[in-house]
Amino acid sequence: MYALILSGKNGTKRGRNMYKKWRKAVIIPIAAVTLGFIYFLLGNTTTNAAKQGIDLWRMAEAVQHDNGKVIEWSLHTRETLNIENAGQFRAKMEKLQETFPQWDWKQDEKKDRFAAVGTSVSANSNFHEKIQLLSTLKNGQRFSYILYEVSGQNWSKEEAQLIKEKFPKQLALIYKEKPVIFSCIKGEFNDKIDHVLSKYASDMLKEFHAEEKESLKEKDFYSVSAYSPDFTQAVPLRNTEMNVQIGLRKSGMGAKTTIVIGTPILTIEY
Repeated sequence: MYALILSGKNGTKRGRNMYKKWRKAVIIPIAAVTLGFIYFLLGNTTTNAAKQGIDLWRMAEAVQHDNGKVIEWSLHTRETLNIENAGQFRAKMEKLQETFPQWDWKQDEKKDRFAAVGTSVSANSNFHEKIQLLSTLKNGQRFSYILYEVSGQNWSKEEAQLIKEKFPKQLALIYKEKPVIFSCIKGEFNDKIDHVLSKYASDMLKEFHAEEKESLKEKDFYSVSAYSPDFTQAVPLRNTEMNVQIGLRKSGMGAKTTIVIGTPILTIEY
């Protein structure tokens, strides 16, 4: 689900080479912190679900405040499970189907991998939900997860209110503990003036009262990892922490600029 890429710092030769290789992927600077980050992904946090809805709202407001338009948003959640065999997997899947009977469910069972996916789309097609139940056998050890995602293309006060009301309730139905939560917004700026990407990045950092920790800077591409007191979850980064990433891409002179903001990391490509 998440692209984990080691990147260089401030446009070094190593960073530029990786940028060329992975320019269509999410860039997540995690040099020297892989083990800590994996621990973060697999563990549980005490994050309040309603707060994550507010984080999403905060990021959307930042884009709109800079005269941008939100074109995509998502909330991803994840929790590890103790599933040891096919019988336990089917029991968990059946429980989910009973909890969400109106959803469209599909399943796929193989020798080393069990998977079930449930999806639901709102009547106006603006609110997409997905539950994934996964269990994989690797080197004699079974790894099992449950993931819940809610996403959409439009953003409005109505969408924000729906997330605030529905998201915590869904998490309570799906998870036993409080899961890891990733919030992400994608937006566009219609540039009448050829603004440099550094201006947009600087504006966003100021909006979030954030301090830059690591970056990859090109003429038409910008990736910044930072720490902001406005956001709660954080991941280790070398000798410090980060909890917000900002990615910017410009298509050309006077063209649209795409921005992606994520906490604690990016989960949408740009």
